[in-house]
Amino acid sequence: MIGKIHKSLMYPVNTGRMDLWKTQMTDLEVKIADQIAGKTADIMGYSRKTKKFSWSVYMKSLPMAVYGKILFRLMQWGSLLPYRSSRWLSLNLPKLVRFYSRFSEKSAVVTQEKQ
Repeated sequence: MIGKIHKSLMYPVNTGRMDLWKTQMTDLEVKIADQIAGKTADIMGYSRKTKKFSWSVYMKSLPMAVYGKILFRLMQWGSLLPYRSSRWLSLNLPKLVRFYSRFSEKSAVVTQEKQ
């Protein structure tokens, strides 16, 4: 299983996919990514479209940021649990992902209808 998932690590870096974000992400998605990962991107030498903080972008990205923090904490706590409880948690975390996916799809549809 691990070999199947990580087999691409044995190949050279695929530079042909480097700029896919420029055509496959919306301007809002790029602004959100710049704002969330911006400082790390600067440290790692990545270019950014926007370096300015925006409250509206922050508010739009807040639900996903909170979701990410909750998921991270659940994973941390899960590692402290006994094996059976930890396994149950790991098997049921995808339900949380599906819940968020449904929520974000509905909000995307509502946003598109308003435009």
